Amino acid sequence: MTEQLLHPENLLRVPFKGTEMLHQLGARVDETAHAAMRHIDRPVSVLIRSRNNAERLEELFEDIHMQRFTSEIEVVLVDTESDDGTPELARSMGATVRTIKQEDFNYPRALNMGFEAASHSWVFSLVGNSALSNLQVLHTATRWNDDPRIAGISGIPLPDKTATMTERVASYFMFNKHLEQPARLPGKREMGFLATNCSAIRKEAWEDVGGFDESYGAGGEDGALADTLVRQGYKIMIDPALSVYRSHGVGPIAGLRQLLYWQTTARPQPFDLARLQKFRRDLR
Repeated sequence: MTEQLLHPENLLRVPFKGTEMLHQLGARVDETAHAAMRHIDRPVSVLIRSRNNAERLEELFEDIHMQRFTSEIEVVLVDTESDDGTPELARSMGATVRTIKQEDFNYPRALNMGFEAASHSWVFSLVGNSALSNLQVLHTATRWNDDPRIAGISGIPLPDKTATMTERVASYFMFNKHLEQPARLPGKREMGFLATNCSAIRKEAWEDVGGFDESYGAGGEDGALADTLVRQGYKIMIDPALSVYRSHGVGPIAGLRQLLYWQTTARPQPFDLARLQKFRRDLR
C-alpha cells in the first residue's frame, strides 16, 4: 500500500484519525492500481492554475513525473500575474503557459482559458500549491474513458503540509466518509462536488455544455457545471484515488468565513478580490 502513496506524512498529521485515513486512501489506490491492469491509459492534460507558486511548483511537477502512467501527459499552466518566476519555471519544465491579468481574473474565466489550451480529451484540474496523493492519480483521471456518458471524476482535497490544526481536524469530518468508499456514482451532489482543485473533466463534455459559466465569477462554477452535465444526461464519479493535498492555511475564524462564503457561491456573483483577501491569500 505505502509504495503507491505520496507525502503520507500529510495525513499522519491529522489528530487521532490520520493513520485510519491513510489506510483508507491506500485501499482506494490499490483498487485503482488493480483496475489499471484492465484499462489502457489515455492522454491527459494537467491544468494548473497558479499565482506565485514557484516554491511549490517543482514538487508538483515531480509528483506528475513519478506517476505510473503509460500515455502522454501535457501540462497547461494558467498564471495570474506571478512575480516570483512561476511562469518561467513552468516553461522550463515543459508546460504550456497562458497568462491572465488580475484585473481580468475570475475562477471560471481562468478555467475556460486552460481548457481551451488543453489538447487532450481528459483535463485534470488543480492549483499550483497542490501535491498529488499517490502514483495512480493520472490513471484515475482517465480510467473511465470507455463509458462516454461519464463526463467527470470528482476527487477529494486532503490537508497538505501547510494545513492548520483547524483544517486537519475538519478534513476528517468532511472527507473521511469519502475515503471509506470505493469509486462510485454519488446519490446526491454535495459541496465541493467536481471541485476544480482536484477533478478530471472530459473536454468534449465541457464543450458540449458551453464550458464553465463565467457569471459564477466568485466561485461555484464547478458545481454549476456538474449540475448542467447531469441534467444533460452525463454521469460524474467520485473517486478517492484522485485525491490531492491542498490547504488554504486558515484558522477557525477565517475557516468559518470561508465556509459561509462557499455557501454564497451557489448563485452567480462577480469576483471580488478585496472580499476574498479578508480571509484568503491563495487566490487562483
